[in-house]
Amino acid sequence: MTIRRALVGSLLVSILGCSDDAADSGDGDSDCTPFEASSETVTAANSFGTLEGMLERPAGCGPIPVVLMISGSGSQDRDGDSPGSPSPIQLTRVLGEAIRTQTDVATLRYDDPGVGGSATAIPVNLEEFLFDHEIESASAFIEKLRADSRFSSVVVAGHSMGSLVGIVADQTTPIDGFISLAGAGRLVSDLLREQLSDDLTPAQYQQLDEALNKLEAGELAGPVDPPLDQIIPPDYQPYFISWLQYHPADEIAAMTVPASIVQGRTDIQVTVGDAEALAAAKPDATLVLVDDMAHTLKQATSSTADQNAAYTDPSVPLAAGLMPPIEAFLEPF
Repeated sequence: MTIRRALVGSLLVSILGCSDDAADSGDGDSDCTPFEASSETVTAANSFGTLEGMLERPAGCGPIPVVLMISGSGSQDRDGDSPGSPSPIQLTRVLGEAIRTQTDVATLRYDDPGVGGSATAIPVNLEEFLFDHEIESASAFIEKLRADSRFSSVVVAGHSMGSLVGIVADQTTPIDGFISLAGAGRLVSDLLREQLSDDLTPAQYQQLDEALNKLEAGELAGPVDPPLDQIIPPDYQPYFISWLQYHPADEIAAMTVPASIVQGRTDIQVTVGDAEALAAAKPDATLVLVDDMAHTLKQATSSTADQNAAYTDPSVPLAAGLMPPIEAFLEPF
C-alpha cells in the first residue's frame, strides 16, 4: 500500500474507526477493528523444542496482511545476525521496519533453531538437524499466523537460503504470496563450486568437488582438510545432504501463489542468472533486478570497499530500488 493511501487510511481510522476499504464496503466496524502499533513475542514448536519470534504490527485497522521473514544460511537471530557477530547489520530487523512503515503490513521475524529464544529448538547431536527442520520451523509459524484472526493473508519473504525454505514450506503449509530475496536458482553445491573456485588451490578445489559429488549422491563425504572443514564439516554433512534434495527451480515451478523474485545486480554470492532461473521455472512470477544491491540487500556498487561495507557497516542503507517492488507486490493483499 502506498504511503499516500496509508495516510488516508489512518485519517479514516481516526474519524470513522475503520479502514478506507471497510468504509467503502458499507460494512463499518463489523469488518474492521482499529488497533495501535504493537510488538509481541510469539512462539511455535518444531521437532526439538520451542521457536521464538517477534510479531510487529503497524497502527491501522484490520485484519491486515502479515509477512513471515525467513533468514538466510547460518544461524541467525530475529534481527538477521549471527550470534557474536563482530559487525551486526540487523538486516531482517531493518527490512521488517521498512515493510511496516511503508505498507499497512505486519511482520514476523524469528530466531533460527538453536539461537536466542529458539535455543531449545535444535538437537544436542547436530547431525540430527536437517534442512527439513528449517522447513518445519517456517511452517510452524505459517500455521500460527494462519490461525490468527488479526491477519487476512500470509506472505513469506525468504532471503538467500530462506527463499528455498519458504518455497518448500508452501507445499505443506500454504501461503498467499511469496517474495524471493537473493534466492539461488540452483543446487547449493553448484553455488559453492562457483563461489569458491577463485579462492581455493587446484588441490583444494578438487577435494571440494569430490566431497560435493558424494553429498549430491546422498553419501557422507567424511572429514575434509582446511579450509573446507569450515564449509562442510562432518557434523554438517547430513544437513547438507538433505538440503541437496531440493532444487530451487524445480520447487518454485510447483508454486501456484503470486511470487516476486528480487535480485541485486551487484550481488557477489547469488547471481542474476539464479533469479532468471527461478523466473523461468515460474513464468507468472515478477522478476525484479535491482541496481547496486549487494547480497545483504544493502546499497553497494561492485567495488570491494562498497561490498565490504554492505556486509559490515550497519549505517549502509537498504538498496534504493528494493522497497518499491516489495511495496507494489504487497499492495493487493
